Order: sequence, then structure tokens, then C-alpha cells
Amino acid sequence: MLKQLDTIKSLQDKLVGLSQEPKVIAYLETKKTMDSLKSTIRKAMIEHFIIKPNGFGQRKTLKSFQDVEMVNANMSKDKRVFQGVLKGDNEQAYIKLSHRSSYEVKPTSILRIEQWRN
Repeated sequence: MLKQLDTIKSLQDKLVGLSQEPKVIAYLETKKTMDSLKSTIRKAMIEHFIIKPNGFGQRKTLKSFQDVEMVNANMSKDKRVFQGVLKGDNEQAYIKLSHRSSYEVKPTSILRIEQWRN
């Protein structure tokens, strides 16, 4: 247990140093922007579905979304996967939107290291 605590402290110190390097800052900003854009696309797609416990339901707006924004879009037979090619201004990407069943939240504990002492 003592080795793990020492390792956590050294890794935390390393993170502090890395967080001030320009390349790391640029990487984190780029990753944050990419994740935000992916989330925006997912939310825009989800607007055209009804999320049911066992799969996706389709809203009436899905047909027009498929015609304008996608190529070769289709839903799996079990209605748990929607896939196709999403069109951009210059690029196209093969996407897959998968249904994920809800999960049971179980009681747990949280460990926080509040302060380091020497």
C-alpha cells in the first residue's frame, strides 16, 4: 500500500509538470474540441430517434435527416444499431450509432486524496 501511495504522488507531480507544456496543452484542447463536436453530432442524430428500453424507435423526422445528411443509412433488424455514411461539406464518415441498455447503479465509495503531507 505504501508503494502505491508513493507512486500516486510521483505521478501527480509528473501530471502537474506535463500540464504546463505547450504540446500537451494543444493536445488536450484539440481532444476537448473533437469530443465536443462528436457529442454535438450524436445529439443532433438522437433528436430523430425515440430511445426505448430495447432499442431505437424512429421519429418522422428521421427520413428527411437520412435523405439530406446521410448516404446508405439503415437500421439493424433488432433496432439497436443505426449506421451509414454521414456527409460533411468536404468529408464523409462511416458512423454507427448503437443502443446501450441502461444499467443498475450500485452503491460504491469514492477515495479522494485531499492533501499531501511529508
